[in-house]
Amino acid sequence: MAGFFDGEGNIQLYLSAPIYSNRYGQYSLRVNVVNTSHSILEQFSSFGGTIRETSKTSTWKMCYRWDVTGSAAKRFLEAVLPYLKLKKEVAMVGIEFQSCIENWKREHCKNGRFGPRLSKQEIAKRDALITKFRELQPLSSGGRKSRKPRKVAFALFRQAENLPRSRDG
Repeated sequence: MAGFFDGEGNIQLYLSAPIYSNRYGQYSLRVNVVNTSHSILEQFSSFGGTIRETSKTSTWKMCYRWDVTGSAAKRFLEAVLPYLKLKKEVAMVGIEFQSCIENWKREHCKNGRFGPRLSKQEIAKRDALITKFRELQPLSSGGRKSRKPRKVAFALFRQAENLPRSRDG
């Protein structure tokens, strides 16, 4: 399974764009595998997550995608880490990233979900891990060494905050 993931899998660390309920965005770890064999992906689903059909074109076979996020993604990466060759360093950064998120929740979120706004130090730590992750990624697989993680996610949001507000709403 680890060898299959090493060749066909994908690890993502990202900061989602802000939405109405969370105006600062959310840090996330996601792991996925895309393949035409549903039975192979069923083996991955023992770690949790979901298997979905991807869009099919008239000339391609039906593809399936296994996605897992958060703590379940971390458990999967920890299980396959000793056997990884190509994605070993990237997986270690992903594990560290999710551990950072879990430690913050354990220390600051009393009711399990909501807590105080992230401190500047916590934001800097997570952004540094995203930057390290992107530097490890080859450019062909989505790594972007020239981008700053927070600048990309919030460029439009910051511009909108600085605009004068109309009296209508």
